[in-house]
Amino acid sequence: MAKAQQNKPEQKPFKERFPARKSAALRTLATNLRKLRKERGWSQEALAAKAGIDQNAVSLIENRRSNPTIVAIEGLADAFKVPVAELLTPCTAPKKASSKGGT
Repeated sequence: MAKAQQNKPEQKPFKERFPARKSAALRTLATNLRKLRKERGWSQEALAAKAGIDQNAVSLIENRRSNPTIVAIEGLADAFKVPVAELLTPCTAPKKASSKGGT
């Protein structure tokens, strides 16, 4: 048995196993999820419990290292009591007032 353990392949680092995805939809979901969670003062654990998913799943979604199922997204929307579309709609940041002096 010790010999079998020696031949075991080395596990890849976390960032290689779960690379951040470049999808605009996942970026939007991650941003909206984190924003709503922080606005409510919830931890990832609290959100996970309310959404019926694992805390690790919340972390992976917020860090764009997961491709969540629609069921998970629905659970997150239900936890926040918002439509699914709200989690997937990009937020437009308000434009900052110009710091230059006016005429």
